[in-house]
Amino acid sequence: MDRKMNKYGYTLKRKEDKEERKKRYQKSQLLLMTTYQLKELCRREKIIKGVINPMDKEELIQVILRYRGAEEHYLIKASKEFKSLEEKMRKCTFIEKQDFSMRCSSKIIAWQGLAIGFYDSLTIPYKEKFVGTNALVVGGDGAICTILNVEAKGEKRDCLYLTKGEGMACLESNVKNYSLYCMDRQNSETLYRIFNDEQKHIPEWMEVYPIPLLDFEVREPISLSMPLAMDFGSANTTAGVYLDNLYFEAGGFREGQYAMRKNEVNYALFYDVSSDWEETTLFPSVASVRSLEGGNISFSFGHEAIRLANSSYIDEGFCIFYDMKRWIADYEKEEEITDREGRRGFIKRKEILKAYFTHVIGEARNRFKCHVKQVHISCPVKQKATFHKLFEEILPQYKIEEKDRIDEGVSVLYSAIDEMIKKGRVSDGEEYKALIIDCGGGTTDLSSCKFRIWDKRVSYKIEIDTSYENGDTDFGGNNLTYRIMQFLKIMAVNRLKGRNPSKERELLDGFDRDIYRAVDEWGTEEIYKKLEEEYQEAESYFPTRFKEYE
Repeated sequence: MDRKMNKYGYTLKRKEDKEERKKRYQKSQLLLMTTYQLKELCRREKIIKGVINPMDKEELIQVILRYRGAEEHYLIKASKEFKSLEEKMRKCTFIEKQDFSMRCSSKIIAWQGLAIGFYDSLTIPYKEKFVGTNALVVGGDGAICTILNVEAKGEKRDCLYLTKGEGMACLESNVKNYSLYCMDRQNSETLYRIFNDEQKHIPEWMEVYPIPLLDFEVREPISLSMPLAMDFGSANTTAGVYLDNLYFEAGGFREGQYAMRKNEVNYALFYDVSSDWEETTLFPSVASVRSLEGGNISFSFGHEAIRLANSSYIDEGFCIFYDMKRWIADYEKEEEITDREGRRGFIKRKEILKAYFTHVIGEARNRFKCHVKQVHISCPVKQKATFHKLFEEILPQYKIEEKDRIDEGVSVLYSAIDEMIKKGRVSDGEEYKALIIDCGGGTTDLSSCKFRIWDKRVSYKIEIDTSYENGDTDFGGNNLTYRIMQFLKIMAVNRLKGRNPSKERELLDGFDRDIYRAVDEWGTEEIYKKLEEEYQEAESYFPTRFKEYE
């Protein structure tokens, strides 16, 4: 009997895995999907109505929004003044809630005409009710000083960020007793509708969560003494500037504030919206058309353009442009553009380039809290004059560097010289020779140079004599760059091992055949098979693929 009873009992299964967070979708995301994608989403999210019932696209969107819809964010991004809003809000009483402790930076600094971004690190504790809401900075006299947006950075749940659009005005109050008024989504949406005159009725009261501030300061942007340098690549663009002591003194910055380094080159920061808002200094050289409504063209650039392209599908007429660097040779040519609503139009390439570079310069201004007066843009060696002519036309408000303009090939040499100086491998006045091959995403530059370096105590004097310059504006690509790197590494390992260099010649001879026919018969893997084998052998002796070991 006892033995039989032992067979019965209870097992306690602890739910150790945390319950997965249900994904929510906004209408703007669903509109980019096809009917098939929407049906697959219903199946994946177990929305039965969308699976068993035949529905068109609009009906599927409504069903998904009903069960998995995310609340829309009604954010106030721009305003030149607050008098109209203040008059309306005088009829409303702010009821200050103290349900939980809220904290924020004791002093908020805003820059007139510039945005506040994630990199400014103005944060408040994470509360779901505050995600995607508006917050008011209010003075002691009740005056509205500015409107901030409370946003989450991707899927992070450690804090919320206070941001501001560059078109949002900032005012200091006569009574320096500032408070930050946060509010839940319902009250934030009410504020949004009152601000945009979509709601005439003013509520008698609104609940807010106050955070006291020691100070709210509005500053004017700093004038940069150095030019903003931009590297416009076929695949990506970067922008940076050298920040000296004078810049830190003029802005009242501390070393490391806003993650900026003194007496070093600092780069503009961008956020990859497809990779959970990962911070990066690379900005894709991509432009897309969002809307042609009313004849006004609205663009998206970089990571956002790529996200929209990946979320869309070809039948929608979605318009996206890659490899814009090739446009420089014929920038007056017109491109046909379309938007999601089927509207069509024509625009010159230089107008798209103008909008793109204005956006990049704007991001740099927001990052460095400055006015940009001078711009230096590197260019292929054979297109110096064309580049300069184009940028003088599309960016007349900036002084485009001409006298000290350097091409992309020689700019690589300056980087090498900087490394030589840092490592103390420079002899005063000695002549060095360099052969530079700059193979990029779409262009290639070749330069042969002689240079000397003198240490002048305060600075270094560098004299470069370029004996030969050439290039090809239609030769390049990431695959070519990668294969050249592989071959150079194989050569380096062969020299270290003391091998006969004839094997390198055999590798190159393997490409001396009808490539197109070979690809048709065996595919691309067979073309690079021997090169990959030699590269793997070189990797085992001289490892550089560190990402694989992380």
